Amino acid sequence: MPIVGSATTSPSSVTRSPASEAALSRADRQAIVEILRAAGYGTKHFIIDTAKSGQPTRWLDTQLARDPNLWNRSWVVEQLGRRTSDSAAAVALARAARSADHYRVRAEASFALGDFPAPLALPALEAAARDTSAAVREAAVLALGSVGGDRARTLALASWKADSSYEVRARALSVLARLDSLGSKDLVLAGLTTPSYRNVIQTAAISAAASVSDSAIVNGLEKILGDQELAAKVKPFVD
Repeated sequence: MPIVGSATTSPSSVTRSPASEAALSRADRQAIVEILRAAGYGTKHFIIDTAKSGQPTRWLDTQLARDPNLWNRSWVVEQLGRRTSDSAAAVALARAARSADHYRVRAEASFALGDFPAPLALPALEAAARDTSAAVREAAVLALGSVGGDRARTLALASWKADSSYEVRARALSVLARLDSLGSKDLVLAGLTTPSYRNVIQTAAISAAASVSDSAIVNGLEKILGDQELAAKVKPFVD
């Protein structure tokens, strides 16, 4: 389990979980505090992993559901995300992606599901793609790109067409182009002319254009050369 403490408190405040395999001496805790102070961590909490893979999945599942410390839960998500052949780990992450009380935990759990088999990951990612937080939806779309397959593409396409966030739509466009470069030509063309805050959708479309070699894409890039420096850099790869 992780060791948790505050960089501004005494070494005795650097504690470990009872499940950790080895206790730290007071000298060790003092050294940790000094290192973190020197690094400028201020009052932030920190996590030190003393047993990287020794915790049973059910323990991590319980901690993910109950630990009030967000840094701890991020650590747990990371550990569970490494267990891609463990269906119990996928279930724990899916539960967090759907219903964790903090958007950051939902986003991190959604992203981690991208490395799991589609049957385990897709139901939770479908729910996460409709989350109230744009950060969670964006993480879910990214994970869909990693999972791949027809269902993942369908969900990413729905995000591209209907999401209220420009960032999520931009991410969905990038994912769609990666999943099906040949079939995404019309989507990329639409993205090249779609206005958005800070041009995030247009930028995503320009980047995606590099993998879609087509005369229509070249024409679309030529039309925005004066407005987008990136278009001029990408165009030679599409010609």
